[in-house]
Amino acid sequence: MQIIDGKALADSVLTEEKNRIINDSLSPRLDIILIGNNIASKVYVSKKIEAAQSIGVEVTVHEFDDLSEDALIDLIKKLNDDILVNAIIVQLPIPDFDPTNAISHISPRKDVDGLNPFSLGKLWQGSGYSLVPATALAVLSSIEHVARSNNMSLEEYLRGKNALIINRSVIIGKPVAALLLNNNATVTIAHSKTQDLNTLLKQADIVISGTGQAGFITGDKIKQDAVIIDTGFNKNDEGMWGDVDNDSVASKASWVSPVPGGIGPLGVAMLISNTVEAASIQITL
Repeated sequence: MQIIDGKALADSVLTEEKNRIINDSLSPRLDIILIGNNIASKVYVSKKIEAAQSIGVEVTVHEFDDLSEDALIDLIKKLNDDILVNAIIVQLPIPDFDPTNAISHISPRKDVDGLNPFSLGKLWQGSGYSLVPATALAVLSSIEHVARSNNMSLEEYLRGKNALIINRSVIIGKPVAALLLNNNATVTIAHSKTQDLNTLLKQADIVISGTGQAGFITGDKIKQDAVIIDTGFNKNDEGMWGDVDNDSVASKASWVSPVPGGIGPLGVAMLISNTVEAASIQITL
């Protein structure tokens, strides 16, 4: 079993984007809206700030203990109109209300989380999209690393392969499915109501798991030489785990993206990459 080193891939992405900022004379700015006192959210925001500032991306955080939906929408509209702001994200989750409506007000040109209905629609259309949810991009980049290790392009590697996604969220499952379909994989999306998941796992060449259940993916469930991408996250006083029991799958999986050190850091890097891309798009308008 080989490990997909998300930290190394993230460092490569950030170096490339730093050079792009310098070569194209960009001044990207990312505005993060943080609502509530969720400790994990604050940790995630700090990681995004650190990665952004390390390559010259300015970050402004709008932090509130509480904020109504109407006030959030008003703030988003204000940031949409601010020409100095290139990228806007609402750090999820937020307390008290579903953020879907508010997020739909983020300008598609500044929607670096890729969650605006327009952004998601362009992705499913299969052409003309640029800002894709960062975690989904991290998944695709991890698979591309495996493809290159086999001296193949991403499309060549994915062509006809059975890919199982155990997640149906708009952050992971649905955009990952679209990206894989656009590269000619055969895609199945599974979820909590899926019947006979074990059969699907046995058939999958690639498994992208985001159940949030520690140790859910074990060696007896997967196909020989399967590629396993772990987007799950579980944490307690003893440490951090993903969905995959790495010891159990070691003798059967060909590649595994681990937790920690896999999709997490790479997803942050992809968000910063989207921010630079947004700045580049806006400077040409």
